[in-house]
Amino acid sequence: MATTVHSGESSAFTVAAHSVDPATVTLPAEKLQALLRPLSKMLTEGFPTVAALQALAASIEDEQYAGVCRGLADLVNDGMALGKAMEEYPRVFSPMMTAVITAGESSGQVPVALRTMAARLKRTQETSRKVKKAAYYPAALLLFVLASTLGSLAFIVPQTAALYENIPAESLPFSTRALLLASGVYRAHMYFYTLLVILALVGLVVWARSYSGSQLLKSLVLRIPLIEGLAAQVVRARFLEDLALLQRNLGNLRESIRLACDAVPFPDIEAVLRNMGDSIYLQGLGLAAAMQQTGFFPETVIAYVEAGESSGGIVEMATAAAETETEAANEKLDAVLELLPIPLIVIVAVFVSGLVWALWAGTLNYLSVAQP
Repeated sequence: MATTVHSGESSAFTVAAHSVDPATVTLPAEKLQALLRPLSKMLTEGFPTVAALQALAASIEDEQYAGVCRGLADLVNDGMALGKAMEEYPRVFSPMMTAVITAGESSGQVPVALRTMAARLKRTQETSRKVKKAAYYPAALLLFVLASTLGSLAFIVPQTAALYENIPAESLPFSTRALLLASGVYRAHMYFYTLLVILALVGLVVWARSYSGSQLLKSLVLRIPLIEGLAAQVVRARFLEDLALLQRNLGNLRESIRLACDAVPFPDIEAVLRNMGDSIYLQGLGLAAAMQQTGFFPETVIAYVEAGESSGGIVEMATAAAETETEAANEKLDAVLELLPIPLIVIVAVFVSGLVWALWAGTLNYLSVAQP
């Protein structure tokens, strides 16, 4: 089915019926940027909103991307504002994004609002890419250790077990006896245990991606000494940037804090920041005083905000504080990425050395006892 456009915005296009479910469809950050940036440019150049969205839908074969564009075009063509139409796609457009777009519509600055959100997405994606890269190292190490252990139990240990056939078991060190026993048990039901390990890994990944699993992992991350400070600084920088962005567009501090908190990925930190917002209105505190009360913000950030409150330039000072925190967070991230391989190499070296020792310690021990 198709819906013919009769609005003043367009008379030449025909809008296809929704091909995606607005409540469940998602778009990766890259594709969302690919929607916001060209849409901003087309609106700047004078394209009607419906025509711009239809053109974007026709420009790419990705069904989800095209479906979102077509759905937005339908809603806007029916008289809904763009920001409200985006609210119909809650897993594509965040509450903060729709609020900024709606504010842009009120001020006649929709293209600017779209560019602003696209730029924020890009910065967030760059930071997320670094964080994920830092997380890949331990994950790769775990898989290497697991694969090496199973491979050794299945193929290497049996080859060396023949060396111990004529050696009394009591002459072998505990590590060698334990390794031989583990190899025998694993090889007796190798396919079963291998399948069990694979299922356990798949289950762990599925659980980690679930809401409860991700929330628990995020809470655990904040208890790792090195990661705790880094994660807090990344979140702090993003929160300050979002707060400045929202305050510039909305002009409502309470709503700006609420929406900025929605983008905080760690529940513990989110609770602290929401309490900060409540204290501003329940206790009559200024933003700087409320920030200081949390213990989450460093003195440099509080100084920026205090200066902004005194001068009436809270948005500019919050932006400056966000830039300072972002720069410091990126420096820490780069340092972690640079240093992280070193302890991982040490762990791998210790693991390999322990495996080699367990394999050959029995022979060395027996030879030393057998010497006259």
